[in-house]
Amino acid sequence: MLLAGKYELGPKLGEGAMGIVYRARHVQLDLELAVKVLHPQYAADTTFRARFLREARVAHAFVHKHAVTLRDFGISEDD
Repeated sequence: MLLAGKYELGPKLGEGAMGIVYRARHVQLDLELAVKVLHPQYAADTTFRARFLREARVAHAFVHKHAVTLRDFGISEDD
């Protein structure tokens, strides 16, 4: 599955209350990474979308040598 035209999703790594985390590859950069996808039942809910965006902003602001770095965030209208 190609997500937002640039991420090729692989196997599921984990799942939380808001979404599923997949192993993925950035197609153009050939870069291995993880992608979190909001659960489909929340995708149309503006409250959950705003919460997901806040989570991304917090993750982006958090910098630590033992934590992953947020590289991208987006809303896909593919589904």
